[in-house]
Amino acid sequence: PSDGEVAVSGKLAEKNHVKAGDYITVMYGDDEHEVKLKVSSVFTNYTFHYILMTPSTYREAFGKNYNPGTLLAATEHKTAAESYKIASYLSDNHDVKTWASTADSRESFANTMERMNYIIVLVVSCAAALAFIVLFNLNNINITERIREIATLKVMGFNRKETGAYVTRENVILVLLGFLAGIPLGFLLHRYVMAQIAMDMIMYQIRIVFVSYVYSLGFVLAFSAIVNLIMRAKIEKIDMAESLKSAE
Repeated sequence: PSDGEVAVSGKLAEKNHVKAGDYITVMYGDDEHEVKLKVSSVFTNYTFHYILMTPSTYREAFGKNYNPGTLLAATEHKTAAESYKIASYLSDNHDVKTWASTADSRESFANTMERMNYIIVLVVSCAAALAFIVLFNLNNINITERIREIATLKVMGFNRKETGAYVTRENVILVLLGFLAGIPLGFLLHRYVMAQIAMDMIMYQIRIVFVSYVYSLGFVLAFSAIVNLIMRAKIEKIDMAESLKSAE
């Protein structure tokens, strides 16, 4: 940022409802002095909160020169083990009191996200099983309650394909209508869940890729097709004579 202005990390700006052009109040020192700083920009940062400023801005705001006590060292090594060797060398040969490896933090966070993938797979599998069971039960009830109607169609000369389409066509339309209603509701539910699990020190990039909608529609249509095939077998087994002479 330019002199007299600061840049604020995204999560810090979000928590304090700050945007570029606003002012942010910073408290510092044991007696909690306050200083007001103008925000020039908000930058993306996924872990922890930061305010960036030039040395002259620091001197003007806090009344003293900035003496850095932390060094950010960039190396060509990417793994945590290699970073440990460099950090150990610095600790043994220089006045370094403590150190932290960003590579180690990345690996730890990546492992955490990988474990979450197993939970996501479990949730999606349970949702898929629930969708299949609901479709199967609804279709089974639908056919059971309309046995006389279906038997009448068969008596009137409807062939197997026409009789099956009479019932399955309704199911496909209902699935598509449910998809149109469920996608907006699912989007809102996703935003709500992410808002509930959000942590103060971590910023998530909340987005749903388009292919996810394609997968969800494809899975439901596949389940619907499987259920329709099972129900067609049940329709073919309907005894016209027995169904028509049974009391309503």
